[in-house]
Amino acid sequence: KMPAAPRSRRAPHGTMGGEDSRRRAEAATFAWSTLQKTVREYPVIGVLLAVAAPLLGAAGIFLLPFALPLAIGLFVWSKQRGAQAEATAGSRSDAPKAVPKPRTVVTIEKAAPAVATPPALASTSSRSATSSGGSAPTTAAPLTGSAALMARMRKSGAVTGEKRVADPASIAAEAAAKAEAAAAKEVKAKASNGVEPSMSTSFREDQNSRLFFLYGGEASTQIARDLAEKAAARGLSPRLVAMDDFKRCELDKVPAVAVFVVETIENAQPAEAAGTCLRFYNRQRKKGESGSLAGKLRYAVLGLGDTNLLLDRQSTTAKDCNQAAQTLDSALNFLGAERVCQRGEANDAVGLEEAVEPWTEQLWAPLSEAVDAVGASAAPPSSSAAPEVKFLFGSQTGNAAEICKEMAAEAPAKGFPNVHCNAMNEVDVKDVLKPGAVVVYVVSSTGDGDAPDNCDSFFTKLKRVAKKEAGVCGAGVQYAVLGLG
Repeated sequence: KMPAAPRSRRAPHGTMGGEDSRRRAEAATFAWSTLQKTVREYPVIGVLLAVAAPLLGAAGIFLLPFALPLAIGLFVWSKQRGAQAEATAGSRSDAPKAVPKPRTVVTIEKAAPAVATPPALASTSSRSATSSGGSAPTTAAPLTGSAALMARMRKSGAVTGEKRVADPASIAAEAAAKAEAAAAKEVKAKASNGVEPSMSTSFREDQNSRLFFLYGGEASTQIARDLAEKAAARGLSPRLVAMDDFKRCELDKVPAVAVFVVETIENAQPAEAAGTCLRFYNRQRKKGESGSLAGKLRYAVLGLGDTNLLLDRQSTTAKDCNQAAQTLDSALNFLGAERVCQRGEANDAVGLEEAVEPWTEQLWAPLSEAVDAVGASAAPPSSSAAPEVKFLFGSQTGNAAEICKEMAAEAPAKGFPNVHCNAMNEVDVKDVLKPGAVVVYVVSSTGDGDAPDNCDSFFTKLKRVAKKEAGVCGAGVQYAVLGLG
């Protein structure tokens, strides 16, 4: 049984405190009676209350040591904050009141169209603008991303006719062309006067010749050219080629004689122009393809290095700074190529000519014999025609189309005269899947990742053919893809 509700003490009538006490007593009586009634109807609630009361009491006793310091700290903090607020209010009341400044209204007018101004008026207006507090016009923000790429490409030689910075290979080719034109002019002039022309150090490249001087590196460019000119003076027909274009020499297909002038730079690494060729033959050696060049290639290697670039300065011989030439010589010999002359190694720290000139003198006799053996000076003309290269673009905003057209415009200067540039939807899928086709794709993606409008049907047909003729279509096709996102 629940105990009887306690009787409340009522204050005397007629006072405010007595009225409040009476109301609180009535509320407590009502709550107590309601609780008793609920417990009688639902005994489970009484059991829960009997269990919860001790738990709440124990929790309160447990939390009291933690809550008491917090309460004391909060009390002290509130007192201090109140004191600071009173002190601030007192200081503000004693300080003189600031008079508000009148607001300045600035009106920004739309700039008028630019009109040519005479110099005198321009200087006067600039002085007046400076005196009136005007600011100079802001400079345009620099372009980034695809916008910067497009700006650079619009300034390229194929669009504006501006001359680009030439690489060593282009410089050598241009010098050879100039020398050839001068020699031809001299020969023509002497022939018209009945004078027999003398031997010139400049040479005319015979595209059918199988004698190559390949260079890889900045220092090796001039040395390889000097060697080629000396070879031409001895009656040979040399061709000067950069080592990163070695594949067009077809050294593994048609018998040839090659002289490699390769440069080693920091950390025993080959020069950038020589890296592709060296890594190619080194990979073939690691695959164990011994004999793949047997009977096809006769070669000589001249290495250029600098011991000043070595991390360990204790070793200062030419052998310690020509790792690229050593690697290339070893790889070619493993693949079955015939060495016509011992490898030359020069050190720029003591002077390249100290080793290059003696090696050159030892080169000519075996080189001439190798040329005679393979018939390099009178090889039959190649019957292979220039391949057709298709430049295809899929562009939604025009960026991919402009880049693709720029590449197609530069292709003839890179040795690809037979070039066609179209949108993908303008060509037949069967044409790009024929064996021997060479295709360059430049394609962008829309915001949803879909194909642009001018290549969507091409993609659909290509997917259909690839699904229908899986593993068969596209055999013998060479392609490259440039994606823009």
